[in-house]
Amino acid sequence: KFTITVSGPENKVKDIISHIYGVKYLETGTRIKDDEYSYIVEADKDVDVRKPLFNQLEQHNYPILELKSLNLSLEDIFLQLTTNEEKEVK
Repeated sequence: KFTITVSGPENKVKDIISHIYGVKYLETGTRIKDDEYSYIVEADKDVDVRKPLFNQLEQHNYPILELKSLNLSLEDIFLQLTTNEEKEVK
């Protein structure tokens, strides 16, 4: 699962992403500014969709502005737990 920010018309970008082999979930996240949106994408575990995603969006001249994994690392989990504990103590 990851987020991707793309510069391009929302409907066209969603159509491109949804037709990439391995993509099983797609949701529009935040509108950054005119024709710049973030999307939440989930793909099959055994399929790396990054290269086809880049190639398809590049063919349509829709640049990827950011690609970020949503998987939490052990450090992220630890920070969330300790931050929550600190809030509860206060």
